[in-house]
Amino acid sequence: MKRWILSGAVLLAAAACMKVETGGGSMPGLFEIKSPGTTFGPLAQELTYEVECDRSWAVKFDSGEWAVVGRRTEMSSTKSSLKVSLTTNQSDIQRVDTLLFTAGQKVEKIVVKQDGISSFVSTREIDLSAGAQKITINAPDSWTLSSSQSPWFTLSAESGKAGSAEVTVTPNDANENVGDRAADLILACSGSQIPIRVTQSQTDAIRTVQDEWVFDSNGGAFQVEIQSNIELSVSIPESASWLTLEPSPKQTKALNSSILTFTAAPNRQFSPVSADVVISGGQASKTIYVVVGGWARVLEESTIGLYDTEGGSDWTYAEGNDQISRLYGDGSVSFSLRNPYEKAYWTLSGIPSNPSVTSFEGVLTRKSADGKETGGKLSLQILHTAGGLCWIQGDGTPGFIVKL
Repeated sequence: MKRWILSGAVLLAAAACMKVETGGGSMPGLFEIKSPGTTFGPLAQELTYEVECDRSWAVKFDSGEWAVVGRRTEMSSTKSSLKVSLTTNQSDIQRVDTLLFTAGQKVEKIVVKQDGISSFVSTREIDLSAGAQKITINAPDSWTLSSSQSPWFTLSAESGKAGSAEVTVTPNDANENVGDRAADLILACSGSQIPIRVTQSQTDAIRTVQDEWVFDSNGGAFQVEIQSNIELSVSIPESASWLTLEPSPKQTKALNSSILTFTAAPNRQFSPVSADVVISGGQASKTIYVVVGGWARVLEESTIGLYDTEGGSDWTYAEGNDQISRLYGDGSVSFSLRNPYEKAYWTLSGIPSNPSVTSFEGVLTRKSADGKETGGKLSLQILHTAGGLCWIQGDGTPGFIVKL
């Protein structure tokens, strides 16, 4: 609403000598306005205009949406001061209004411009998801920068003097918590308070206590302890059919500790097997490495004998009668080994001497100290031969390292 403020001065008889013309259609003999300027900063402020006029006058703003005509002070019969208040320009765009002074038929127009808030502070929204950000301040007076919320960021400066300054806002961490976070900075200057919104997106995180698991040829179960703030999925290579994951509760998007249980099956091959298991979710992923050794390592570290499925030996031998190897006319080998604990001989016969043969049917017999023999046929595989030794394994039976 447009408002006119008329001079409250009462024309006294003593003022008649001033020759002030009061007719509504007359022109004033004296009408001068001293303006404090035309372009002003974006912060709320009060301006003073000095008016010299030899008759009554009125003033208003053309729109009056953000600039308000205030009090008028009479300094003499012809001189007055006028206060004009500007509100803070919260937009980045300069705004313009016109101050209209009217005395009789004469109208004086004074343009009032107010810069956008970006001329005071470079931004009112900063995102720390990618790291530290800078705020540039061009202040007409001393300023402070603060936040009433729990700080998860630091400021390179919290106050300054009039002029240009640069403040760096640095996040304390990558926000591996639950969800995005936000806070408001308050930039205070010359009685105005400008909010600056600070945000940081959640960083999807997956942490594991241990990243590598190595087993002997017998494999085994293991648990992967995970800390995450996202729903997880586990990818096991199709070629690693020997590695399985036990069902576990579905993870939710929350910071939690969870345990994934895997089982690595025994490796009955000569060479080791391995797999890269990828645990992923959102924008994060973690890879764990799983290895199950082959029979090669056991062969290298073992002595000749009969071995159980744990890879340890219940057997020993010494040069001489404790171990016997015979070659038969059909190309097969018979190997006998004495168990010192039960004082019995075990004999595996039918072993092919031809290294190209990978499977055969052998006979395992046990001859006790009193001469009794027990045993039977076995379907066996030759896993490896080297240095006159042969590694043999059968389904559901212990393995044999024999000397050919």
